[in-house]
Amino acid sequence: MVKHFYKSLWACIIIAALALMICNCSSRYRLNLYLTTNAERTKVDVENARYIPGVILVDPQADEKVVSGDSSVIIMNMGFRGNAISNFTSLGIKFDEYVKYRLYLQLHGKPDTTTTILKENSYLWLLKHYELESRDKLFLPVSGTCAIDSVSSHKMYGTIDGHFENAKGATVKIDGRFKVKM
Repeated sequence: MVKHFYKSLWACIIIAALALMICNCSSRYRLNLYLTTNAERTKVDVENARYIPGVILVDPQADEKVVSGDSSVIIMNMGFRGNAISNFTSLGIKFDEYVKYRLYLQLHGKPDTTTTILKENSYLWLLKHYELESRDKLFLPVSGTCAIDSVSSHKMYGTIDGHFENAKGATVKIDGRFKVKM
């Protein structure tokens, strides 16, 4: 009877240790991406992320953002539910704004575990907001890096930490982990 108790106790300890290890590993590779504007940090939803080989970034104001070249580009659409827009509060109507950004990131050469400096290799567009001039919706990198942590035959995992600024001095910070299908 005592032998059975100790065997059960050891089995429970081993199962608990394995469960704890699995929980720790999954939280380390959690794909959370955050965007900070106006000192407010918000988790964003990555709507889609595309990897395009054999292209390079060109002028952000051009109609075609990428052209044929010897690098590759990641284009990532992300968004979050913004604050309530109060233009119609006098009518008793409020609705949330969905804020969308598109990140363009150029990686040099074939995808590999590497770190890319964001300056001169990326830019960020605020989408929609037709009331703003295009120069106010374009955020250029001030500082930061993007590290490709892991590359498999079908997926690429990365970590980004960068500060972007538009022509009026408004800043956006992006930090966190992401996944791109290849």
